[in-house]
Amino acid sequence: MEQKRVLHFLARIGDKVKHKGDLESQISKALETLRPRLSGEYKEIAGALLECATFLPHKSVAYAVLGGVLAASDTEECYSFVQYLAESIRDRLERDLHSCSFQSCRATFRFCANLTQAAVFSPKSFVRWLEIVIDEALKSPDTDLGGNPQARKDCLFWLCTSTLPWCGNILQERCASELKSLIDKILSFHQQASDILDEGEGGTPTFEDLLVPVEKDYVLKKSHKLRQVIERSVAKEWPRKYVCWLYDAFDTTLARGLEASLPLLTIPLHSKSHVYPFPEYELSLGMASQSDISYEDRDMNFDRIMEHAPTDDTDTLRDFYISELVSDTIYSLKDNHSLAAAVLLSFSFSEVEPFVDEMQTHSHIIRTILSKMVHLPITDDSILYYHVLLIDLCCMEGSQAPLKLLMAVEEMFAMADKYDSEVFDRITDWFARHLSNFGYKWNWDDWVFVTDKESYDNEKQLYQLLFCKEVLHKCLRLSYFEHISNAIPASLRELLTEPGKATLDETEEETAVASELAKHMIGKERKPSSEIEEFLSLRFPFESDLSSAFCTLCRALLISGSKTFSHFDVVTERYLDLLRKLFAMDRANMKRLMMSEMKNYWNSSPQHLEYVLEKLWSYRLIDCSTVFDAAIPHLSVEADNEKALKELSDAWRWKFVRKVFDRVKEHVQIAKEELNMAAQAASQATEGEIDATNLRLKTAQAANDNAIKEQKEIFLHALRRTYAIMQALEKISEHPTDETNSESASLRFRNWTSICKWRVLGLMKETIRKHLELFETTSWESLKATLNFQVPIQVVDTVFQESKQLLKYCRGKTYSFS
Repeated sequence: MEQKRVLHFLARIGDKVKHKGDLESQISKALETLRPRLSGEYKEIAGALLECATFLPHKSVAYAVLGGVLAASDTEECYSFVQYLAESIRDRLERDLHSCSFQSCRATFRFCANLTQAAVFSPKSFVRWLEIVIDEALKSPDTDLGGNPQARKDCLFWLCTSTLPWCGNILQERCASELKSLIDKILSFHQQASDILDEGEGGTPTFEDLLVPVEKDYVLKKSHKLRQVIERSVAKEWPRKYVCWLYDAFDTTLARGLEASLPLLTIPLHSKSHVYPFPEYELSLGMASQSDISYEDRDMNFDRIMEHAPTDDTDTLRDFYISELVSDTIYSLKDNHSLAAAVLLSFSFSEVEPFVDEMQTHSHIIRTILSKMVHLPITDDSILYYHVLLIDLCCMEGSQAPLKLLMAVEEMFAMADKYDSEVFDRITDWFARHLSNFGYKWNWDDWVFVTDKESYDNEKQLYQLLFCKEVLHKCLRLSYFEHISNAIPASLRELLTEPGKATLDETEEETAVASELAKHMIGKERKPSSEIEEFLSLRFPFESDLSSAFCTLCRALLISGSKTFSHFDVVTERYLDLLRKLFAMDRANMKRLMMSEMKNYWNSSPQHLEYVLEKLWSYRLIDCSTVFDAAIPHLSVEADNEKALKELSDAWRWKFVRKVFDRVKEHVQIAKEELNMAAQAASQATEGEIDATNLRLKTAQAANDNAIKEQKEIFLHALRRTYAIMQALEKISEHPTDETNSESASLRFRNWTSICKWRVLGLMKETIRKHLELFETTSWESLKATLNFQVPIQVVDTVFQESKQLLKYCRGKTYSFS
């Protein structure tokens, strides 16, 4: 059997299993098939076992038991098989550690732990591997390499510690003293890391505030949870209750295992090019029944509602296994969301036996998916994958996921004022998309209270109002106004915004001319660009009245392309050369006029404005900073403050800016890939290809430089603008309202100001955590001077101090910032 066929054969193990006996039967049949081929194909079989265990980690125990029964014989082919398997595991681990593929490392290490349980490897030699990993995490920084970042230490710590629960009992039985020494090192490391996070550097804030998706009281760091698992497992001497039934089924055969020693493991040194994952957090969602609790009672009993701590020590270990299996299934089956949902609901192959409570299992599934969906700065997989996975879970027959998801949404709504602004947008976007697959059916009556204007002085209710409003606005994007209006109570309809309509000043001469000109831009009467240019030059001579000509052309394009986005694309492409020609005659003035025309025309339709701005940016008629300014305008202290604050709190503005950053980052990535390909082509060019490849390389280098320059410009511009808005908000806070206003109105105004500060600081934090590489290449002093930060603002200074700590955590460098 070639390795590819062995892979396909092994990958099916654990599928379509309804009872324990089914899995035992599958392993026995696999043993009968592979045992006769072991002598000649032991390399292919060992390689296939390792591949399957790495990419299907939720079946790791089954593959370990199969490897154990295959090697349970004192023969030459079994020795060769075990030795080759050990060397393959070591080589893969070292390769994955060098490439920072920690997800693959965890799966490989767990497979090795399970093979130790199956008597393939010696427990003492595996403990030595774990000690090598934790010793590397405890090493002092190497200043020549830029330090030994805490991020690297945490990854190695997690790699070692998360492996222990899968083999702790066998290590306790066979090498208790070595295990105790290892546990002491683990607890010592965890205490050191906790002290660093608690104290910061010199009393400065820690970086965690940049990464937690929700306030710390409502989230649990997974490394802290793992420490609880280790401590309670040690206290209970590593109970076998949940992980060993499959080993016990083959215990007679596994008792003859070779228990071979593992080869020496070498941990690759830290490199400046290494990128380590950020800490993971788990949302504290209890998902207990709340049907009889009013929202007021939920506020009073929030601690009880959010609590989902295990009731005893063995529950802690069981919860860890379930959480890991859910994470593994989500990761390994990300290319097949339907299969992932089916496996999650059935756990047809499970290392945890038995599940005490099916509803509790569903809680773990929902909590894990939602926690991954809000991971910062980016999710491990596409956010849409988690969206679709939750839909699949709710659609499957007999699933209890809808009930648990309902409870989770109620809890997330109850703590709407606790989220990071980016996470807030992720949750509202997901929930609207989820509702669109179920006819927008929801307990909308439970959310009616958010429209009670008498309670707007309650800051939490304003956040809940925003939550409900943004969900409904996203629903409008996915459906149409009448449908959503009919699906919700009458009192919530005031939160809906009717579809925006184009607006023009009919009294202006340019409008009348543009309306007439638009008739000749589409349909059978459309005219070529040259005739349109001639018409404009005669009506508005370019030498003396260029502004009117340009405004007329812009309005004509908007009118003729207003029917659909496709119409706008077609008509703009048709007359793009003319638009660029007029634009080039006076760039600064034309850019100002163009932005004014676009914003005035689609003032009541953010969706159209976003699309038009993005198109103009793609045509390079406007730069990314101009697009940013269109979404996030200056905040005037003298303006109608409450109206300005409400407009600034609109989520579409911040989502659009996020999209701009994503597009710029995409441009940088594309330019970098083209530069790498051009450099490779130039290095391999023949004599006749040198000139062409060098020209391509030069062009690619220029494009890469421009993309990086654009990214840095929008990065600095965003920080500068958010700082200016924070200054304005601070001034507004000092003089919020007239003395004639009531105390309730004054409090309401302060709450709107607080929401705007949350939005602005949220964008600042998001900008920093997604562009650490730009901070790394800029000294803090020059950055502060570039941003022209004159008036100190405490919350902004705190964010920058947190940024310094985050850079040190990720890169191992200390940055001076005063």
